Amino acid sequence: MTRAEIDLARRGTACRLVSGRRSVPVRRLWRTGLSLGRAEARGVRGLVHLYRGADLVGTGLIVSDGVVEDEHLFHFKRLTLADAPPARDYAPEASALPPHRGPWRAGL
Repeated sequence: MTRAEIDLARRGTACRLVSGRRSVPVRRLWRTGLSLGRAEARGVRGLVHLYRGADLVGTGLIVSDGVVEDEHLFHFKRLTLADAPPARDYAPEASALPPHRGPWRAGL
C-alpha cells in the first residue's frame, strides 16, 4: 500500500473490504494489515478486494491475527495494488548485460 493510500485511510476516507458477495467496512488500515468490526468479520478470510469509495485499491490475501476487544485484526499475506505497473518481462537498458564478445567458458 502506498503512503498516500494509508494516509487517506487514516483521515477517515471510507474503505471497504469485499469478500465473495459480502462488503464489510474497514475500521483501521495500516501498511501490513487492517481491522474489521468483530461482528462483521465472521467468515471473512482468503482472497479479498479493498475499495475506497467506488475505486479499487487492491486485491489481497488476508489471514486472521486475532480479536482485540471489538476489533478483528488481519494481516496481508499478499497485496497487489490496482495502480501497480505490470511486471516487466525484459531487463531495463541501464541494467542490461553487456553484449557477448565471443566464445567464453565458465571459470576462465
